[in-house]
Amino acid sequence: MSAIDFIDDSFVVERELSRNEHGLVMLVKRIADDKLFIRREYREDKRELFYKLKELDIQGIPHILYVLFAGRTVVIEEYIEGISLENIAKGNAAFPNFTITDLLRAMLPVIQKFHEVGIIHRDIKPEHIILDKNLQPYLIDFGIARINKKHNSHDTEIQGTRRFAPPEQFGYQSTDQRSDIYSLGQTLATLLPIIPMTPHEKRIIEKAMAFAPADRYQSAEAMLNALVNPPQKISWYALVCIIILVIGAGGAWYHHTLIQEQDNRGVTEEINMDGEAPAALPEGGENNREKTSEQGGITMPSKAETREKTMDTQAVPADNRPLHIAQRSSRQKTVNINGSNVTVAATNTG
Repeated sequence: MSAIDFIDDSFVVERELSRNEHGLVMLVKRIADDKLFIRREYREDKRELFYKLKELDIQGIPHILYVLFAGRTVVIEEYIEGISLENIAKGNAAFPNFTITDLLRAMLPVIQKFHEVGIIHRDIKPEHIILDKNLQPYLIDFGIARINKKHNSHDTEIQGTRRFAPPEQFGYQSTDQRSDIYSLGQTLATLLPIIPMTPHEKRIIEKAMAFAPADRYQSAEAMLNALVNPPQKISWYALVCIIILVIGAGGAWYHHTLIQEQDNRGVTEEINMDGEAPAALPEGGENNREKTSEQGGITMPSKAETREKTMDTQAVPADNRPLHIAQRSSRQKTVNINGSNVTVAATNTG
C-alpha cells in the first residue's frame, strides 16, 4: 500500500474548503475516531517546509500529522475550530474578552519561533488567524510560505493578498521576517473599528506597518519587547515635585545672588564714606603709605593711628573730670601740620 492509499483509506472527505492555482484544501474525518482534520494538497514539492513545521510542533500553529509526496505534496494537519479575525472584523462574530495586547502576547512568540528556523509565512491576514474556544490564536495556512535563504535577492513569484502583503513582496526585494511583521500590523488594523485600542497599541501597529522594512520592528521578538515595555511616562505627582524642586533651586540661587549684591553694595558705601577708595597697595599696606609720605618730606599718620589717637583723647579727659562732663566740652579742630590739615579731637577744659 502506498502512502497516498493509506491516507485515502484512513480519512474520508467531508467537504472542500478552497481550491486555487496553488492547490486544494479539504475538511476530512478520520475513520477510526471520527475526528476532523485538514487535508492540503499542493502541486509543488513542499516537503522541506512542512517537515520543518512538523518538527517545530508548537502551540499556535496546527499540529501536522503526515507529510508525503507522490507527484504532489499532501499534508494532514490538525483542524482548528473557532472564529477567525476576518469574521470578527466584518461583524459576523462578537469579539471575546480579549485585547490586542493579549493577542500579540500569544502570537508573537509563535511567529518568532518559525522565523528562527527560516520560515516566512507571507500570507498573514485576518482569515488565517483563528481563535479557539480557549482564546488561543492559531496561525494557519502555510501554503505560500517559503524558507528564507540568504542568496535570494527578491521573491521569484508574486504571491499573497494585496491588501496585507508588504511592498517588497511584489518584487522590490526579497521578503524576510519583517514582511510578516507588516502583514500582522495590517491584519490588526482591520480590527481598529471593532476593538478599543490603547494609544500604545496603536503606535505598535503603526510601526509594524511602516513602508520601509528598516522602519518596522526587525523581529517578532523586538515587537513583543516594545509591546510589554512601553515608554515610561512621568506621573503628575512626579512632575509637580520636579517643578517645586526647580522653583526652590531658582529661589535659593536668587536669594544668594541678592545677598551677595547687598554685601557688595555695603562695601562700596563704606568706601565712599571714608573717601575715594585707595589704589591697591603693595605688601605692607598702611606702613608703605607712611613711608611714601616721608619721602615727600611729610610724615602722615595712618588712618588707624589717627582713629586711635582720637579715641584716646576722648576716653581720657585732660583735667581728670568725669567722662560724661568732659565729652560735653569736646570739640574737633583742624590744625596744620607741615602744610597738611589734620582733624583732631580737642577738649575744652575751661
